[in-house]
Amino acid sequence: FRSNTAVGSDAWSPADFAHGTLSHAAAEELALLLREVEDTFAWPIQSMLNLIIFLGKHTGGERPIGLLSSIVRVQGRLRRGPLRRWGSTQHRHWDSAIRGSSCLRAAIARSCRCELAVLAGQDAAVGLWDVEKFYDSLQWEHICHGAMNMHYPVQDLALAIQIHLASRVLVADQNCSEVITGFTRSILAGDG
Repeated sequence: FRSNTAVGSDAWSPADFAHGTLSHAAAEELALLLREVEDTFAWPIQSMLNLIIFLGKHTGGERPIGLLSSIVRVQGRLRRGPLRRWGSTQHRHWDSAIRGSSCLRAAIARSCRCELAVLAGQDAAVGLWDVEKFYDSLQWEHICHGAMNMHYPVQDLALAIQIHLASRVLVADQNCSEVITGFTRSILAGDG
């Protein structure tokens, strides 16, 4: 984990999991807990609270990001390799929503293709759509259907759904909201 990353609702710092900081017994207990999570497809109840903080945007305003509990972050880090391998097999030639890409890069590439087509005497058009509040617009029924069609690992999907639909607390200016529940749309945006 990055050393400057924020602490989630369990108040554990990522530094608590750095190589060599856990005793051998603690590392074994953590491994057993993570194995149980994977075997049961269920998180411990105390990991089911997400803190939502607000980061400043370069263009002004703020954007919310979710701070997950440490156990969720550790499991995510352990699953990073297999999920990246899965993701690398899923993109198509028209897809610019892939690792290492950006909105600007995709827009420039599509504009260049249109310019080349026009220079070759062909008709061309490009439509660019910037979706505001994109993460809030996603519906879990559609996400699950798409994930299953693309053979996304079921275990990872089940665990992700639980975290994204878990309770949230808004944190701003050292104040916290009441616990917010009942999400049927939206996924948590992260910061890396």
